Amino acid sequence: MLPNSEPSQTPLVSVIVRSMGRPQLAQALESLAQQTYLAAEILVVDARGTNRLGLPKRCGNFNLRMVNLGRPLLRPAAANAGLDDARGELITFLDEDDFCDPAHLATLAGALTGDPTVGLAYVGLRVFEQEDAEPAFVLHLEHSLEFLFERNYLNLQAAMFRRSFVTAGQRFDEEFEILEDWDFFLGLALRTRFLRLESVTANYRGHLGTSGAGGAGNHDPQGLQRYVSQLHKKWNSIADPYRERARQSIENGLRAQRAGNWALAEQHYAEVLLRNPHDLNALNLAGMARLRCGDFGRSLVLLRRAVAIKNDAPGLFHNLGLALEGAGEQVLARAAFAQALQLDPAFAPARIALQRHSQAIEGVVP
Repeated sequence: MLPNSEPSQTPLVSVIVRSMGRPQLAQALESLAQQTYLAAEILVVDARGTNRLGLPKRCGNFNLRMVNLGRPLLRPAAANAGLDDARGELITFLDEDDFCDPAHLATLAGALTGDPTVGLAYVGLRVFEQEDAEPAFVLHLEHSLEFLFERNYLNLQAAMFRRSFVTAGQRFDEEFEILEDWDFFLGLALRTRFLRLESVTANYRGHLGTSGAGGAGNHDPQGLQRYVSQLHKKWNSIADPYRERARQSIENGLRAQRAGNWALAEQHYAEVLLRNPHDLNALNLAGMARLRCGDFGRSLVLLRRAVAIKNDAPGLFHNLGLALEGAGEQVLARAAFAQALQLDPAFAPARIALQRHSQAIEGVVP
């Protein structure tokens, strides 16, 4: 981590809002006006470059400043314009179609002020996929650099970081029309320590916007894959040694498995999970190793974590069903097998498991 000057007790927070003039901007600003934190400035970047947003100079108790470069800006360029104009020791973002809870800034700033070894703090994010509905899920995973190389589980509005990294050269890569946040997080993760906070204070409307990287009506698989490939190409030379270390541990575990040493196999998988608690392969294999050792409780923990990360894999639901079966949770086991079959009607192991349960209910010995 970069050396930090002695932080003030109430450091100024710069909140950068990139705007295309959408109608939700008013609600985003209202959520900022309600913040309990005392020292903030709101920067609204006019990404259209029209200077027609017509905003006041105050947002609640905070100064509101327009940033207008006089030309249209793509997402990363608008983010950089905000960084260039920010005066705060701490920086966060809020998209104009999202909003945050009143304690949001105070929670994040408090964490960074309380521990100078932390360069970025983040909270949980409620993800909405339709208007006037409950959140579809909460994104709130533990930090892992190895997992971040594969998938972005962070959101700019859920995170706050120190401006010292910007001063040292951390920028948004303007080659990325989307996923610029993922690329930015990777750059920061290689520089500093990330801290996951227990609070959930950020709110993301995944169905709104036009990036194609959200959900529901804001999802463009082809465009998204183009930039995922571009990002992996950029970072592969750094990520590959981490991947190789995980691959070797998995191979050692499989070798122990083939020798019938399930306890040793689970130790190798645990090595992977220590560095990346979200590694699906390791979660699945470790869960099955614990199942073979008769540790149904630990097996359930691991396999439930795997299903929570990837809920469209029939094999994971089938294995979860086996663990539930071993733990005596027959109703939940049948539901897991049924979910596997719903995901893939041709998935034979789940069909066989359901038949076995049906025969048991009817009193037929299989």
